[in-house]
Amino acid sequence: MNLAKKIQEKRKEKEKIEQRIEEERREKERIEERIKELNEKIDIIRTEKEQLGLISEKIEAVLEKMEKNRFHEYIDLVGNRKKLIVTNLIIGISRGLGTVIGVSVVAALLIYILQQMISLPLIGDLVAEIVKIVQDNLR
Repeated sequence: MNLAKKIQEKRKEKEKIEQRIEEERREKERIEERIKELNEKIDIIRTEKEQLGLISEKIEAVLEKMEKNRFHEYIDLVGNRKKLIVTNLIIGISRGLGTVIGVSVVAALLIYILQQMISLPLIGDLVAEIVKIVQDNLR
């Protein structure tokens, strides 16, 4: 009987050991699954960190361009109505004056070229007539 009792105790111990082994195996699987999840999260975080780095570099480049192009001066100009009006008035006057001078130079060159062409026998009379009309209209 003693032997049967010992065998039965050994079987119970074996069952307990097998249960512990099974529990530890399940725990190991849970831990491995959690490690897998954490590694995936780490990969996502690395990717996001790289993307943030790229975004940061682009923002820095934009800021450098804004500083290089003196963007703050433009903002100051837009914020100051009086200065904006005066600046636009000066720009408009300059454009108008430049246009008048440019047209005058082109017209003078055209008249000079046409006067030089008067010496041609066939079209000289026609050119002389055009030059006369232009000069009369300019007066």
